[in-house]
Amino acid sequence: MSKWQFTWIVLLAGSLLLSACTARETTTASAPVQEADNQENGQVLTVVNPETAKTESSSEETAKKYQIQTRLTDFKLFSDTIGIAWGITRGELRLYTTKDKGRTWTNISPAATVQFPSAIRYGKEMYFLDQSHGWIMRKAQGSTEGILLYTKDGGLHWSISSLPSNADPSSIYFATPDRGWILSKGFSSSGSQSKTLYNSYDGGMTWSSDTKEASSTGADADGTLPGLPQYGYFEDMAYTTEQKGFTLVQQLTKPDLYTTSDGGEHWSANSSFFSKLDLENCSQYTAEEINVFPGNGQSAYIPVRCIKGDPSNSSKYSGYFTADGGKTFQFVDFALQWQSGENAALVPFFLNGQEGWSLQGNLIYHTDNQGKIWTALPESPKLTATLQDYPEVVKLQFITPEYGWILVQNSGEKTSRLLSTKDGGRSWQML
Repeated sequence: MSKWQFTWIVLLAGSLLLSACTARETTTASAPVQEADNQENGQVLTVVNPETAKTESSSEETAKKYQIQTRLTDFKLFSDTIGIAWGITRGELRLYTTKDKGRTWTNISPAATVQFPSAIRYGKEMYFLDQSHGWIMRKAQGSTEGILLYTKDGGLHWSISSLPSNADPSSIYFATPDRGWILSKGFSSSGSQSKTLYNSYDGGMTWSSDTKEASSTGADADGTLPGLPQYGYFEDMAYTTEQKGFTLVQQLTKPDLYTTSDGGEHWSANSSFFSKLDLENCSQYTAEEINVFPGNGQSAYIPVRCIKGDPSNSSKYSGYFTADGGKTFQFVDFALQWQSGENAALVPFFLNGQEGWSLQGNLIYHTDNQGKIWTALPESPKLTATLQDYPEVVKLQFITPEYGWILVQNSGEKTSRLLSTKDGGRSWQML
């Protein structure tokens, strides 16, 4: 072998290793290609190679397609045609996007050399501002440095930046393609947890913290930002503009909401959110997510779960809604039954401040008056049959009043299925 040939082979191998969008399944056979780890599988996805998928003029006949069988653990819808879904297989993130309601998918996975030891949760380790701009955190594990992957072209190419040293990031959020935040957990003890907020002004390439010594910035001596308490455990954050945002902090028995109007430098408790007088007498009240509705950033919904400590450990959801950017919240006691079992923690999904859906047993319930009245939709035989084999509901999301997805799984068998509806939840089909 000549020196030139050897050099060419080395360069080729290096380019394949560093490829941001991997093509690990390259066969074009029509039959499904089984994952090597057959203990992690899901439904068959028809995948289009990124090279042909990004060419709008590529016809269905000329596009190079192949099929894979993979286990999905989460998803996000952007429109009634566009969405992403992902899972972890043997430490590799398998991330796919669709532009045709799940008929075909494009593999936009980062390089296989970036390993992920645990599942990626949307809003926690992953956030997409839109179908083009996305960020994925790989937290530090042992001697492994924490890194951030980010894309500006819908996952066709990924770039890498370092996460702040010694940070344990718990949530990521971007208000614009450039302006974003990471909230990191610090030392935790019974009922308390230090919290640090990192800022990015360049799309995630670099990060800085407003939390410094109290003598220099006015931050609390424990390192917590002014107004954001050390007590309680961080749950979620969301921003409606580059300056205005929310943070949820869970105390031992109840949630608290904090707001900022200066991009996270200072926080204040929101007194209009949550009161035990609004709900029944429960042993614990939890709130884990903030849902900002599309539009002018003034409307949001925070579900609160009321848990009874009886032997059945039953629970029931209610909701707090705001239409003025969080100045005031309206409490709505959802007219739903108490639930127990594996799907008791499934949050009712709201598309806007009025219309929502909830799964009760194997029936989908619908409301168009903010949860005051719920109507059971006709039973979907496909959904009922699927829930028998995949009884755990991971996520329910609607993107229009008619179109939505539901992801179900059997964690014991490490299997999953993704279904869609085109009629508001009355009938469901496998994607």
